[in-house]
Amino acid sequence: MVEVLSTRRLDASALAELAESGIRCTAHDFVDIVPREHACEIQLQPGERTVLVSSQNALHALDWNGVQVRCVGEKTADKLRSRGAHVLSVHSGAASMSEHAVALGETCTFVCGSTRMPTVEDTFARAGGALEVVEVYDTLHASRRMDGPWDGILFFSPSGVRSYHASNAQLAPSFCIGATTGAVAQSFGHPVVLASKFTKLAVVRAAIEHFRS
Repeated sequence: MVEVLSTRRLDASALAELAESGIRCTAHDFVDIVPREHACEIQLQPGERTVLVSSQNALHALDWNGVQVRCVGEKTADKLRSRGAHVLSVHSGAASMSEHAVALGETCTFVCGSTRMPTVEDTFARAGGALEVVEVYDTLHASRRMDGPWDGILFFSPSGVRSYHASNAQLAPSFCIGATTGAVAQSFGHPVVLASKFTKLAVVRAAIEHFRS
């Protein structure tokens, strides 16, 4: 049987889909998301700025009603809409999102965590664009040695890749949620397969398709 490691816990339906395809999955949350206490005090002003969101972890505690947002991933967009946000565009990664906003000359607020790739900030800096950065959560490594060998590893964030490698060295083929995560996995030496969508289920199905072929 194919053995894979998921660096985030998966729901029962995803695990069942893997099992039906002859794949046994061991899962551990390699990162912990800790909301900042002050987050509930932050006021996003509808209409004044476009807000950029690259992770669902940024949604907690804030009032999104009427806020204009560009985001990464359909799941994030759905959650924003359910909170009353006006989703202007949905992107496959932070680079596409920030480049779109810069091209339109928008003044933006980037709501994010303390540990992140500099993609959004770098895009605005190169273009001389106006960007406010608001950190609302911290990403903490929860690394753990996971003895394989693994036929594949599922990664869902750059932090997850780094946390895995804090305690593990095996460079199995990696199935990644987006290009940014894929680039970090590749920098460690993993062969990389990118999911077709920015969702956990798409990562699972990328692994299924890989081992089916």
